[in-house]
Formats: sequence, C-alpha cells, structure tokens
Amino acid sequence: MILTEQQIKAMTKGAARIEVENGSYRFLRFTEAEQATYANHPRKPNFYVPTFHTAGVRWAFRTDSNVLEFDISNDIATNQDKATFDVYEDGALRRTVTVEFKYITAGHVRIPLTEGEKLVEIYFPYHARMTVANVALADGAAFAPVSRKYKMLAYGDSITHGSTTSHPSLSYATRVAAMLNADVVNKGIGGEHFYPALICDKTPEDPDWITVAYGSNDWKHCTPEEFDENCTGVLQGLTKLYPTVPIFVISPTWRSDANIETPFGAPANEIHAQICKNAEAFPNVTVIRGWNLVPHNGEFFADNRLHPNDLGFGIYAANLYRELIPHLIEKIGYSFQ
Repeated sequence: MILTEQQIKAMTKGAARIEVENGSYRFLRFTEAEQATYANHPRKPNFYVPTFHTAGVRWAFRTDSNVLEFDISNDIATNQDKATFDVYEDGALRRTVTVEFKYITAGHVRIPLTEGEKLVEIYFPYHARMTVANVALADGAAFAPVSRKYKMLAYGDSITHGSTTSHPSLSYATRVAAMLNADVVNKGIGGEHFYPALICDKTPEDPDWITVAYGSNDWKHCTPEEFDENCTGVLQGLTKLYPTVPIFVISPTWRSDANIETPFGAPANEIHAQICKNAEAFPNVTVIRGWNLVPHNGEFFADNRLHPNDLGFGIYAANLYRELIPHLIEKIGYSFQ
C-alpha cells in the first residue's frame, strides 16, 4: 500500500516544509527565506548544505503493518559516508537501518515491523540530504498519523544539530522534545554563531516554546562587541516574530579548552553573564545556565573536549528537562497529560 502525499505530510514531524516532485519527497527544516540567508552567509557559505540535512525529522504513525518500505536517494556530497535511521515501536528503539552512501547514491529501505497495532516512529539521519519515494505499508494495513501535544523550535550550533550522536534519536534536542511530549523543528547548524539574519521568517506553525543554544563558537571567534550585537539581534528578531512565546536561551556547555585565549577575552563560562545582560530587555526570554548541564569530564564527550557523546546528551536532556519544566508550567500551563 503506497502512502499518499497527504498521509506522508501528516505523519512527518520536524520539517518546516516538504518539497514534492515527481512522487519524491524532501523534508526541510528551514523555510525558503532562512535557506536563502545561508546561501549567502558572510562567514561560511558551506553552511547552506547542512540546511538540507534531516536533523530532527521524524515519521510518527499508528499501524498494524508488519513492514515499512521506501526508496531513498542522496544527491549531494556529505562529510558522512552513511545515513542511519532509528526505528521505534511504542516508544522503544527496536532497530537501526543504515544506508551506506559511500557506495551508492540510491537504494531501497525495508524495515520489518512487529505484528499487531503499534506506534511507529522513524527518526531520520541528522547529517544527510536525501529524498524518499514510494513509501509503503503492507496492503490493507491501518494507518493513522500521530502528533505530540506541544511544538518546540530549537536553534543552535553543532550540539543542537546532534552531530556527534551515534543515533539520530539520541541528541539532546530530540530527547528533551520527546520527554516534553513535543514535536521539534531542529534548526541547528554545526559551527554556527548567533546569526541575526537567520531570524527572518516564522515556522508554519507557531511553537509553544523556543530554545536557543549558541555561544560556544561566538566565544571562540567574536569580540565582546560583536557578540553583544549578534546575540541582541537574534533575541530582537525572535521576540518580534514570536512576542508571546517563551524563549529559553541555553548558554554554552562545558568545554575542556575554556581557558584558552580568544577574541572574547574571558573564559568560556563567563559568556553566560553576557547572555543574561543581553536578555534583560526581553520579557519573554529566560536564560538557562548550560555550563552544568553536562559533567565536566571528557568521558561524556565524543571528542573529549566539546561535543557530548550519547551518554553526555542523555544527561544534557535530563538536566535541561528539569530546568524547563517549572518555567513551562508557569508560562504556558504545561501539562504532562
């Protein structure tokens, strides 16, 4: 049973838009206007390519089918040789499926599913640009798309993008969204700073809350004056687009080289105070101290320095959840049901 365009769009979460051409689908986490800003990024033009990556994209539906199949193609070079999909049934990670793009540019994915009705969630690779086609379940199978109660929008750098997880479902943004019963659009780009030009367009559906997690790259490359201008510009843009939506700015997490000399002129942990100062003018902005969200130990980092590994991301998500909950209850009447 080939799923219709309407069914595919209904089960797709984490995409700001979906392009459909000749029966093929591309899931994009940035709007056209946002992608245009990256096509002309003054610092790194190659930031444009990751805007096509499917970080945070997820299919969610109930079915009694015993199989899910689709065709896949990758039409642009990537710094990764493989694309991994995580397959969940009723909230449990059942299997992973890996496509080796090092050897092929197109292929067919067949995912066995258990018998009986269940919730199926397919987490897309965080780093691959791809199209899918001929999405199918067993003939006559039941199908019902599933949405979570809340919507979350996440801006950030490589840590938000999830670029050091072994599984796309294990990044902090994906984990904390699941814990909070929220569908998330992930706008993380590895290496990114506070970039005011990006804040030029709204997502199709207003989020219930927004997280913003830049600062580590800014500390490495920007002067205090540049940082103030860029951080304030992002907050101004977001509060203009979303004047009543709670915005949570997560200051940088621990890094082992926090005391090296950089243009910012102070250790990395001191950038938190500067973010707090910049945020004072915006009533719907709350700053969360990121420094203690992940243990200060290289064992929790994929590179022993900066980027969390799967365990580090799990601790990050749990601690961020604990920080967010009281604010969400107060600001939007958040309910666990």
